[in-house]
Amino acid sequence: MAGIESRVVLQKAKRMPETLEIPELGDENLIELTVRGRLRNTASKPKGKLKKLEDGILARVGGKKSVRYIDVFGSTTGDNHLHVDVMVRPPAWARDKRLRPLGEVQSAIMDFAGLPIDVRIIGEFIVEVSELPERGVIRSAMSGARHAGLTTRQTAQTLTINDVAIKELKWFQPTAAEELVVISLAAQKLAHIESGYLLECENFIVQNFNTLVFGGKSNAADHH
Repeated sequence: MAGIESRVVLQKAKRMPETLEIPELGDENLIELTVRGRLRNTASKPKGKLKKLEDGILARVGGKKSVRYIDVFGSTTGDNHLHVDVMVRPPAWARDKRLRPLGEVQSAIMDFAGLPIDVRIIGEFIVEVSELPERGVIRSAMSGARHAGLTTRQTAQTLTINDVAIKELKWFQPTAAEELVVISLAAQKLAHIESGYLLECENFIVQNFNTLVFGGKSNAADHH
């Protein structure tokens, strides 16, 4: 009898749809994660599901006081395009937004489960200038220089990177908070939509960020 009950539980578990896991953000200085890309041509026809997302749907992640949101929209113009943003915003940001139930957004993304997608991953980070390596790619560019009797200092920069995975690095210092630097890193990889694919993309961009900005170890070798 116990064996039959166990098999019933297993069969029910197999039929239960997976729930999309959503990055927490905040760790590793990450404040926004964008995962956008083209669904590869498959026997599945995603256009109908993508058309339902053309206006986008937005949900709060967490309780009523949470400032973390997930936004998704799709497009069938040209390539089949799926765009997901996970972000932190000020409390007042959502006052004029139409928020949907989180489960609705998760289900909309999981409707594409199993499909391969060529994604461009963009991570936005906030770091204190004092935490950056002095000889690193950003801090070294901030050093002042004198030209024709004038002292100049770089406060923003965009770098195009010729790498298999990493494509672009942007940074700037906010005028109101010069002790901080906002850094945006773009990379690309092939992913497959499943419950943990946003976490996979988060891990990928964070590790490449640590490599490029702080000189840590990267998982770029995992790029396919």
